Amino acid sequence: MPPYKCPMVNNQFNNESVYRSYLPPLIATALLILLGNGLIYYYYYSDVFWPKTLPYFEDFTGDERIEFRQVGGNWRLDEENARLIQNDANLVDILAVIPALELEPQQPYEFSSNISVLEGPKGGGIVFNMQDRGTIVSSHLIRLGNNEGGDYLIYGYFADDRNFTVQGSASPENLPNEFKLGVKVEGQTYSVLLNDAVIAEGIELMHEGGNLALTSWKSKVAFDNVSVIGPDQTIPMVEEGEAPAEVVVQAPAAQTEVVVVEQAPAAQQAAPVAQPQTQAAVVDQQNAGVAVMPALGDLPYFENFTGDTELDYQLISGEWELQDETITQVNPQLVDVVAAVPGLSMADNEIYTFNADLTMLEGAKGGGLMFNMQRPDSVRDSHMLRFGQRQDGGEYLIYGYFDSERGFNTQGTSQPLEYDAETTLGVAINGDTYDIVQNGQTLIREIPLVYKGGRPGLTTWNTAVQFDNIEVASPNGARSANGTITTQPAEEAAAAPVIEATGSLPWVEDFTGDTDHTFIEAGGNWQLREETMLQLNTEASDIMALVPDLILTTDEPYDYSADLLILEGPKGGGLVFNSQNTDTIRESHMVRFGSNDGNDYMIYGYFDENRSFNAQGSAQPPEFSDEARLGVSISGSTYNILVNDEIVARDIPLVYLGGRVGLTTWNSSVGFDDIEVVSPFADQLIERTSDVDLFANPRPVNTYFSADLDNTTDPANWGIVNGDWTFSETGITHPNAEWFDNLIMHANPFDSYAFNTNMQMGEGEGGAGVAFNIPAADTINGAHIARYLGNEVVTWGYFDDDGVYVEQGSAIVDAAGDQVHAFEIRVDGENYSVRLDGELLGESVPLFSTQGRVGFTSTLREVTFDDIGLTDLDAAAEG
Repeated sequence: MPPYKCPMVNNQFNNESVYRSYLPPLIATALLILLGNGLIYYYYYSDVFWPKTLPYFEDFTGDERIEFRQVGGNWRLDEENARLIQNDANLVDILAVIPALELEPQQPYEFSSNISVLEGPKGGGIVFNMQDRGTIVSSHLIRLGNNEGGDYLIYGYFADDRNFTVQGSASPENLPNEFKLGVKVEGQTYSVLLNDAVIAEGIELMHEGGNLALTSWKSKVAFDNVSVIGPDQTIPMVEEGEAPAEVVVQAPAAQTEVVVVEQAPAAQQAAPVAQPQTQAAVVDQQNAGVAVMPALGDLPYFENFTGDTELDYQLISGEWELQDETITQVNPQLVDVVAAVPGLSMADNEIYTFNADLTMLEGAKGGGLMFNMQRPDSVRDSHMLRFGQRQDGGEYLIYGYFDSERGFNTQGTSQPLEYDAETTLGVAINGDTYDIVQNGQTLIREIPLVYKGGRPGLTTWNTAVQFDNIEVASPNGARSANGTITTQPAEEAAAAPVIEATGSLPWVEDFTGDTDHTFIEAGGNWQLREETMLQLNTEASDIMALVPDLILTTDEPYDYSADLLILEGPKGGGLVFNSQNTDTIRESHMVRFGSNDGNDYMIYGYFDENRSFNAQGSAQPPEFSDEARLGVSISGSTYNILVNDEIVARDIPLVYLGGRVGLTTWNSSVGFDDIEVVSPFADQLIERTSDVDLFANPRPVNTYFSADLDNTTDPANWGIVNGDWTFSETGITHPNAEWFDNLIMHANPFDSYAFNTNMQMGEGEGGAGVAFNIPAADTINGAHIARYLGNEVVTWGYFDDDGVYVEQGSAIVDAAGDQVHAFEIRVDGENYSVRLDGELLGESVPLFSTQGRVGFTSTLREVTFDDIGLTDLDAAAEG
């Protein structure tokens, strides 16, 4: 367009007609410029230049640009078969988010995908109504799975703490490895579709609107024909193929009361197995035109932007300014913007730390760090760590790497330490891995590095952020401009001694009288004063004192707890358990408190053979001032954490089994008292040793059961696994409606019997019922249950060896209310039946465990059981 020429008189337009002649073209030009800039902005800062309206359809054919947002996993486009594949069968709850498609709250739609399971337990599914496209938290999920040859379908939602709540399940029969899975969202509810058949409907939506994604769980899965349509639209035509196999579903669970299944915290979730960058990878990058960064600059590097600082950072994107003696990215509308530290690049074998102070000014608190950036002018081929803020106001921390296609691969998410607007964020690079540090506290350790060496930088995401006190340093010595580093020799780790079980339970110490327990000290200043064990050193971290003369076997369940009194320091007191050594905290588990800026937190995990701490999670403990009781409950291959006798974290995997227990402190002076190590069945008559046959020589079945509980049933013959069960003339009662998965069982195992009881539920929103064929004395794994799921649904099934519930059937029944109901279970051969109030609900149901104990269970419900009866079917047949 040629420039406009305008006659001028005394630097003014000569008449009104000029305004009419030239003003419209000027306005049009301005509008074109604004539109062009908007398109450029949309193209670069949205996932892809793609329409955001429905219908959406992708069959992975043609030359269209496919940029599903990867959140973990190993996704690739199979061009030969026109499908998207998640290629790693070891990871759980990983995502590929549909690009540039976000649905409004209460917008009706139907979302579906064809799924082909290539490897693993059929763990393919869909995620919908995601409130944050970078994580699975605050979203709904529907997926398939397979256990012991039986297929199941599960659906529910993730809360903002990543805990998954099951809203229902079903057991499809004859399901092939290829199927179509879908969801139909209408108003406040949704329906589940399998091969276009409605499996469940009227399920309550806990999250509205948001993003959609494909997901896999311990499976290699292929996705095709991904479709999202509105209520008056149809799915685009695709090539005809074989009709989907007919699916028969046994008793789909109706939408009723919600049962919460607590998962391990985010830090426990499996991270993608990222491979460190090799020399061959560097060569490949060079051949592909990637500018591999040489080592540049001197360490330590420090910048606080005082004096005559110039804005010499390499501004790859964003709007950066020097203001208030900080470097500030002022635009809160931009995502993944970057400024690289000037004149500084790390060698590929370099060990270093990188820290910066962050102040969030406006937006989603999305400030963070870039590191090991391989390119001088792009975010591609680099690592990133940053904060973010969910819609409910809660903060999160996300970390991972951008690949060569600029796709971000999440290596994990975590809950950061609490902060308002200001905090310090850092990384520590250690060979093949890196650690994440906030306010001097290591949150997560040993995350695999995909890229080594390169530039450090700053980044923001939908936030205006100030950065200050930027520091890059080598912890192991000086470093010259050519990248040469002088390291200190690493301390050789002593071999872990072979330990043998000693001592017996219960082990109790309250430090009264003439205590003869001499704890095994490993660091610190331990003293016995005023009937309390004190550790007085506030300068040392991760020191411990082990309980003497007690080593637990690898298969021994136990509960370990102690009272803690914080005397001085950041509340850093805790427990060590399953310790494999006597002179070092290496190869042990730990849980402890801490405090930062007045905010209490709790961290738990394990120290590996190199004495590095691997966090398995963190939690917000119940509020306490200076005193609290901290405990762990060890059972099988997992442990729970308790504060003041309330469970705050469940089912955390054990890395080390058996060993010693002890006390530990972190930069704090702490008093310890009333230390207890007890068996969960301390009062039970069963001998608890590792070589006892729990099914040997069972006593006669009628010895401990009768039609009237009264005093004929000895509480000593019952073992409490979870909960607060009591005995009285009215029956066996669990009076608490706030706890999950409470379980009590009888001491004796049986294999052919009729088990009956009356049950009356009280306050609470959950349910209760009977447990049977419980194979182990310390866990519900392998056990069968039949119970109310809320008020109007009874479900029956079993917990597999990993503790995952597998439903075998369910039925709609009259509301339970506060009436007395009679349960009867008949176990005969390889099957069992379920009756409620004389009505047959389930018949010839296959047994997962063919023998075991009987007991009772409740979740979020008060309940009382009485009129307990058990008949030996073999003896009755002979009589």
